[in-house]
Amino acid sequence: MRPKAKQRIIAAFTLLLAMLGLLAPFLIDHPVSYLPLLGAVMLAGRIQWPATALLIAGLGTAVLLLLSVMESGAGEPQLRLASVLVLIATWILALLVGRIRDAGTEWWLSGSSFQKAFDHSPTGMVLVSPQLRVLYANDTLAEMMGRPRASLTGTELKTLVASEDWDEVEAEHRRLLAGEQRDAAGEYLLERADGFKLHASVSAGIVTDRRGRVAFIIDQIADLTPVHRAEQALRESEARFRGITEHSSAVTFIVNGNGCLSYANPTFLRLLQTDAAGALGQSPARYMSERDQAAFEKVLARSQERPETAIALPYLRLQPADGNVIFLDAKITGLHATPGIEGAVVNGQEITGQIQAERALRRSETRFAALFESSRDAILLTRASDGVALDFNEAFTDLTGHERDSGLGRPSADLLRVADDNDLSRFFRLLETENHVVDLETVVITADGRARETSLSGRYAELDGELSVVLVLRDISARRRTEAALRESEDKFARVFHRSPDAMLITRLADDLIIDVNDNFEALLHRDRADLVGRSAHELEPMLPLDVMRGHWAELSEAQDTDGSGFATAELTVMGPIVPIPVLASTTVVDIQGDPCAITLIKDMRELRKAQDRVAESEARFRGAFENAPIGMMLLAADGRIAQVNRTLCHLLGRQPEELIDAAGEDLVAEVDRDDFRAICLALFRGEMEEVSGEARYVAVGGNQIWTNRHMVVQRSVDGAVHYLIVQLADITEMKQSQERMERLAFYDTLTDLANRRLFADRLEQAVRQATRHGRPAALLYLDLDNFKRVNDTLGHEAGDQLLKVVADRLRTCVRDEDTVARPGGDEFTILLQEVQDGRAAGKVARKILRTLQEPIVLGSHEVRVTTSIGITLTPDDATEPSILTKNADLAMYRAKERGRDNYQFFAEEMNTRAMERLILENDLRSSIAGDHFELHFQPKVRIETEDVVGIEALLRWRHPTRGLLRPDQFMQIAEESGLIVEIGQWVLTHACSEAARMRELTCMPLHVAINLSARQFADPMLPDMVKRALAAATLDPSCLELEITETMLMSELDATLHSLGALRRLGVSLAIDDFGTGYSSLNYLKRLPINLIKVDQGFVSDIPESADDMAITAAVIAMAHKLNLQVVAEGVETRAQAEFLASHGCEFGQGYLYGRPCTADEMLAQLQSKQGRKVGAASI
Repeated sequence: MRPKAKQRIIAAFTLLLAMLGLLAPFLIDHPVSYLPLLGAVMLAGRIQWPATALLIAGLGTAVLLLLSVMESGAGEPQLRLASVLVLIATWILALLVGRIRDAGTEWWLSGSSFQKAFDHSPTGMVLVSPQLRVLYANDTLAEMMGRPRASLTGTELKTLVASEDWDEVEAEHRRLLAGEQRDAAGEYLLERADGFKLHASVSAGIVTDRRGRVAFIIDQIADLTPVHRAEQALRESEARFRGITEHSSAVTFIVNGNGCLSYANPTFLRLLQTDAAGALGQSPARYMSERDQAAFEKVLARSQERPETAIALPYLRLQPADGNVIFLDAKITGLHATPGIEGAVVNGQEITGQIQAERALRRSETRFAALFESSRDAILLTRASDGVALDFNEAFTDLTGHERDSGLGRPSADLLRVADDNDLSRFFRLLETENHVVDLETVVITADGRARETSLSGRYAELDGELSVVLVLRDISARRRTEAALRESEDKFARVFHRSPDAMLITRLADDLIIDVNDNFEALLHRDRADLVGRSAHELEPMLPLDVMRGHWAELSEAQDTDGSGFATAELTVMGPIVPIPVLASTTVVDIQGDPCAITLIKDMRELRKAQDRVAESEARFRGAFENAPIGMMLLAADGRIAQVNRTLCHLLGRQPEELIDAAGEDLVAEVDRDDFRAICLALFRGEMEEVSGEARYVAVGGNQIWTNRHMVVQRSVDGAVHYLIVQLADITEMKQSQERMERLAFYDTLTDLANRRLFADRLEQAVRQATRHGRPAALLYLDLDNFKRVNDTLGHEAGDQLLKVVADRLRTCVRDEDTVARPGGDEFTILLQEVQDGRAAGKVARKILRTLQEPIVLGSHEVRVTTSIGITLTPDDATEPSILTKNADLAMYRAKERGRDNYQFFAEEMNTRAMERLILENDLRSSIAGDHFELHFQPKVRIETEDVVGIEALLRWRHPTRGLLRPDQFMQIAEESGLIVEIGQWVLTHACSEAARMRELTCMPLHVAINLSARQFADPMLPDMVKRALAAATLDPSCLELEITETMLMSELDATLHSLGALRRLGVSLAIDDFGTGYSSLNYLKRLPINLIKVDQGFVSDIPESADDMAITAAVIAMAHKLNLQVVAEGVETRAQAEFLASHGCEFGQGYLYGRPCTADEMLAQLQSKQGRKVGAASI
């Protein structure tokens, strides 16, 4: 119902009740008649419970009316009617007010969106009246409480709340109804219909009408029972966990998802010497050794990837505040899958004591093993039960001769044999009774039968849980020898005492009794021994100053130096019978038969004083020689410091004497030579050698290094000990510089400053050794500049040298410091690449070289571009001999030349095979020149118009002994490269002229003979003389000889070409350009050449008339030649159509299979003679 309709209804009933209230006093003369008016007033005042007030008023009115009727007994109809009317009106009004209230609730829920949200809320929803009754509830709450939804409406809210929490719930709701707060929330216990109590979260809020009065309360109820169960389980689990970990001796700590400690048990805190406040929230890595932090983090990350899987981390090192190390045998378990927990738990047992015990055990075992193995005493371990040898050391082997491999496991009686068996019996009896035996002397018989005196000791010991006997044998042969030596020493002392060159006196300190004197003492004092021994030393006064000597005796006696180690020395004067004698008295105290006695040695110093005077004179002479020596000198003390220097050394090093005295001698030596200097000084001071000479570098003032020829010699003191080292330095700096210059000339190219052939060969040999021994490949690059001769010939040798320098500089930039660039000679360069990974690395360097050299080079006023051909070979893959590697690189370089230059090629074995074939062919070629194995074939040249033979072309053939007849293209390149072409060309020229003369004579035909010249022949300055001689020898007119030259030969070095052609033309021979159109002729140059005719290459003729392009080119060449007044010969004419085309364009001559194939001289002569009847036209060519 809408609010306005509700208000109208309430207003109507309020008016009705008010009317009844006004009429009642007139109808009923009783105070109750005022109750309807009171109800109207209450309703009009819209008190909180209007329906209840009306109900009470109506009932009260009805009761009072009935009482009035009953009392009066009157039963007046108006009273009864009034009572009934009031009762009916009251009930109707109460019913309407209740409906109005319900209508208000239904109106509030009438919004469809709100009702859907209310009914379908995932939490319980309930509307509570101001009387705390359920007005409306959703299905969720009904299901939560275990009741039908309909049964909840109208019930008291109290029935849904557990009794222990109702007071608090009621109080909260009363405060809401009183307007003290707008909302409330809390957790309470609700009680289901079945008596089960569940935990719930209750959020309450009031709903007011438009006038701000509370209409009802909305409670939102969420079931927290599962959460409480989980929390309870978690609390119980945590309690159990803490109960275990808090009282456990193991270390337990938890690392949360942020990598920080969220829990640490008391054991962890105690070991790390911290508390929970200081540890929690910190990274556990803080308490770990730096060496283990990375491993811990890695395992921690793995534990998150594999939760609930324990990952071991043994020997984890923790570091408490005191710096000690605690070892932990740890396991890390990821907790990522546990509800409410993330991170990992770390459990571990402290094993520090175990680790320390293991280390102590290892140290003990190591010490025992070291003692056992390194002991100088022989040790034998045997089993007590059966006497089997368990182990013995190397000293036992040395003593007895028994080897360990064959001795272990044998009875000890086999290994320990003694000369007297009773000794062993006595030893074991003592061992049984006293458990140990010490130094029982016996004679051991070794494996080879020798006897060794030993002392035998032994005791029982437990080894690996088994009772064993440890026997220790000490070789006392040396002690016995020592005892014998002592006796011998005493005898020697007696002999030395009496034969000493010095006077000796022995006195007993207790009473100054003379025990003994020697012969020299008698001679010194001129007293007999018999008169002195047994008397008091007082009788020696005043000849001897006994007061001084007694002071020495008393001093030594008080110091208890009675083993002869202490000495007291003093210079005294003995009053001789003639003159006073200076002496040196040395006294020591020894025990003689238990009595401290003084042995005094009295040395006559007269000869020593004379010697000292001579030494002083010698030192003065040495000092003078030292100071004035022409070479630098210094004295080096045993501590390595300079004791003395001379003037020459100071001048040599540019320093003052005070700068050098007490300075370390090695500080003056160049750093590169200091290690050698220290080693030499050590050897000299040890006495391993007396003197050493050699070259060394020293540092002068300003850091300049000087080369010296150094001589170091030992200077000994009078007792033979090394006192000083005398160091002599001669300056050889200029000599070394000259030597280095000579070596540079010997090992470096003077033009480019690159390594020369000699140095490169040495470096290559070293690289081959390294590659072979250590598997470090090296690459050899062989470079040859392309067309360098042209630059040298056209611009001059100075320009050529400058070009080589620039190329050398550029090559240096293409390699590393450890690589070697060399110039063996001419325009050839070699590069050695050390330790390359493979051929690709060498190819990368080669490409860099090609790019670098392609950059233009300025030579004076000319700019040139140079290219190179590079051959590459690798060691050890291709070869391990330097000579073979060089040959391989050379072959690869020539392959690069063949493939158009300006590229690089790697060596392949097929090149070697091909080179061998070329070598064999070259040798055969040389033999064939000497053996006259060449022959000439001839092909006719005809005038196309008449087909008359006007000449012949000489074609060379080689009759090879095994390969048969070879054409020129099969051997001419080898002939060119080997230089044999000159001899072959001369042979061809001579024989061709001779055959032409013979054919002309026998056929009476004016024949011309054409001969092809090679590039080498044409470049030969002796060619004109050679032609002249050949013509003269054949008596052939020069006009009958035609020399054919290719375009390439003509265009190369034009000035030289013009000179050569001019010389030939002056002889009267004809000149022709062969294979015209295949080269790069310049018409400007062509018109300057003194040539007679052009031969069109057969490549243009062969496709006529099929190829329009070839026809156009051929026609253009013919027309151009005629414009230059040159005649034209077409090569390769094979068809009539070709001949007709050539004739139609004015081509004079033709040559090809159409007119005749090449044949021998005799066959050609026969063909010519068959045409004798025909007139042969003379052609001016």
